[in-house]
Amino acid sequence: MVTSKVRLVTKKIIIAPSDWMPLAHLHYEGLEVSYPNILEHLNYDRELALNSILRPKFQGQGVKNVGSLTVDDRLLHYSYVHILRLRSTNFAQLLQEDIFMLWAIKNNIFINWPHYIMQHMLKCKDNNMSLPYAMLISRIFNVFSIDLSRETCVHLGWTNYFGKKTLHKLNIFHVNDIWQYGTVDDDDDDEDGEEPPS
Repeated sequence: MVTSKVRLVTKKIIIAPSDWMPLAHLHYEGLEVSYPNILEHLNYDRELALNSILRPKFQGQGVKNVGSLTVDDRLLHYSYVHILRLRSTNFAQLLQEDIFMLWAIKNNIFINWPHYIMQHMLKCKDNNMSLPYAMLISRIFNVFSIDLSRETCVHLGWTNYFGKKTLHKLNIFHVNDIWQYGTVDDDDDDEDGEEPPS
């Protein structure tokens, strides 16, 4: 049985695989993948995987910058590094693990996301980094009745939401009814005065 343990003051929290569905709406099943330990039967080829996510003019050049990705793969990468495998910096660099995980997602590899999340949290803990997945951790504390009343509350802002502003920062614009790399239409709406969703 795989469990996660968090020690906060004197209360130990044990999360069993069956707890992931009520906590995060995730089933604890699928392949327990973690880069660089890639299962041989997946037939993963890094060069083919890299070329499959690059725009044609960058294929075969070994480019590792997210600006060289296709629009769809750039959006998938953004979601991956901001939601699935949070990291606080270096968003523009395409890491080896990023290439593998994008390939796995696009090839419908059934990934055990709770296991993946736990491995990432352990890696952050082992490297003395802040724990990722703040909303998940807050939910766990809430479910296990951990008193957080003395903790500082952090309110989410625009950087925590995905919208048109995010696309523009990625140099992706709506041009002639198609989302593509390029420039913005003159009549495109501006979100600067809007509040983040609640």
